[in-house]
Amino acid sequence: MPAQFDARHPGRYACDARVTGASSLRVGWCPGALRPMESGDGLLLRVKPRGGVLTLAQAEALAHLSLRYGNGHLDLTGRANLHLRGATADTLDALVEGFGKLGLLDASPDAEAVRNIVASPLAGLDPTCVDVTPMIAALETRLAQDAALHRLPPKWSFVLDGGGRFPLHGVAADVRFVFDRDGGLRVGLTGGSVCAWGSRDRIVDIAAALAGLVLAQDIPTRMRPLVDAQGAAAIFATVGLPLAGRASGPQIAVQPADILGPHMDAVPLFGIAPAFASLHADDLLRIVDIASRAGASDLRLTPWRVLLITGLVDPASFDGTSLIANPADPRLSIVTCAGAPACHRGSTATRVDAAALARRLGGATAVHVAGCSKGCAHPAPAPWTLVGQGGHYDLICDGSVKDMPVARGLSFNEAATWISRNVDTRGS
Repeated sequence: MPAQFDARHPGRYACDARVTGASSLRVGWCPGALRPMESGDGLLLRVKPRGGVLTLAQAEALAHLSLRYGNGHLDLTGRANLHLRGATADTLDALVEGFGKLGLLDASPDAEAVRNIVASPLAGLDPTCVDVTPMIAALETRLAQDAALHRLPPKWSFVLDGGGRFPLHGVAADVRFVFDRDGGLRVGLTGGSVCAWGSRDRIVDIAAALAGLVLAQDIPTRMRPLVDAQGAAAIFATVGLPLAGRASGPQIAVQPADILGPHMDAVPLFGIAPAFASLHADDLLRIVDIASRAGASDLRLTPWRVLLITGLVDPASFDGTSLIANPADPRLSIVTCAGAPACHRGSTATRVDAAALARRLGGATAVHVAGCSKGCAHPAPAPWTLVGQGGHYDLICDGSVKDMPVARGLSFNEAATWISRNVDTRGS
């Protein structure tokens, strides 16, 4: 089994509505479908499937849109969304129109920007998971219709965790709703040491009230600075929520290897992942075809950058592709971003280097290969982090892109050799 990432512990493995001209584009923010971002390979658009669910018809149509109006490359994100890459100013209108026909557009760019909800991917399928589907719909409606909430920071997010087979323990969010099977609802805040009790029929009002405390500041921030300043207990008291005790301590987070391949419980499932989260449209079409023949009705996107096919699939169906169905695949031990030349900020070919590193290390340790100091693919610490700087790499041990390197200005081969030698001596 390859080394896995644990987001909590270092060293633990585990426009306006449409934009049509280049002058209207911005670089370096969180893109949407209605606010695309200019990147190294063209315009980048983010597709946010509602509840993380794509019907097979939607997935097939997205693949064709990508091939016709983009460059055929899609990325799976850590928020259970899709990035469509390589659009141009000339193809953008047709692409956005296509999204609209598929029901994948929001009413406005501002509404789109704040609709950041990560929910249990098996909601409505897994009998051991609370069905949070109605709560997702209600919260999405409030976020769309309440203009005051459109002032929230673009990365502000909610988690709706129904538990079950794939709980969302390691998925970060400003506000977390955890649904117990006995009908209880616990509310947590990022950075908070305590949680509170809430009522399921008031989840939308609770979400809006907590967001309102941030919006009342002169400059709205994420939740963590408010928690650091006031404490979670005081925040819950302000919105009238009774304390439920201390927040849960570190729990074992789901890893991609836990999801891949067939699952033969109450509901048959099959997990498939593109290498380094980069999915070609042709591979998506193949996934749709296999899923259709397996009797699946949809694809479930997950925050672990794995697609779940809701049907019984023969693992041999993916033989001969670069897609990952084997939980022991060493590529799972490497997390990386698009890198150069696809990203303006990236100075190294991260995906090429990640593939070489996976072959060299064989999954012996987890590595984050970042094309720049933003660390988009994995903001948390990792056993080893490579940060692209001017075509070379800085190397960080047991830390994130924000930490002090143990070596600077290494070629890829030098960095790979350093990691390989130290993994041999550390045994990790």
